[in-house]
Amino acid sequence: MSTRPRAIPDPHVLAGVLEAIADLNADVLEALVASAQSHPTQFPLPHCLLPEFSRLMVGQCRERGRCGVFLVDAGFNDPVRWGRVASGRDPDEIRQPRSWWVPIGHDTVLAHSVLMVAWHTVHAVPSLASVLLGMGEEVVCEFAKLSIADLGNIARSQFEWVRPRWADRADIWASIVARGEPGLDAKPMTVLRCLKASATESHRLLSSTHTGVSVEL
Repeated sequence: MSTRPRAIPDPHVLAGVLEAIADLNADVLEALVASAQSHPTQFPLPHCLLPEFSRLMVGQCRERGRCGVFLVDAGFNDPVRWGRVASGRDPDEIRQPRSWWVPIGHDTVLAHSVLMVAWHTVHAVPSLASVLLGMGEEVVCEFAKLSIADLGNIARSQFEWVRPRWADRADIWASIVARGEPGLDAKPMTVLRCLKASATESHRLLSSTHTGVSVEL
């Protein structure tokens, strides 16, 4: 079976997508900092990371958010969930318990931002959606069908879907929040670690990176 070649994203478009992802990641990191400092029992990552997040300054979140990929997930590798959403059906037969790791009042706002940036990424650079979002090809197709109104409805009713990615991988998150050692640039290693983690979530990583696109951060 032949494979249709994937279009190479425009570098300026890709740069804009990466900036949007960096902004979103900064918001996610700030929410994790707030959770670690004010609600440690609801902190959604391994508790060995609590000291690192408790010390992280809000101003440092922007730079640490430049890791090249989404730091948050909303079941983006679940084609059944998003197929139900795209067809207008109830997305979950069994409701998940509400997650309060995000400060009350900000949960819907963060969920809306996550879905909007994901939607923008799917439409702007669809060939890289699996790499950047950890989104399977079936989900990319279903997610692209959603309207802006759909995203708002999901954010209000299903904000508990939003969770940090790799929630059991303390090593990844430790590398994201750690300060670089003097004289060393730890960012390329962190980006590589995040991209490798994305590869375990989507078999499309290799085919997407074979487009020859260089992601500059």
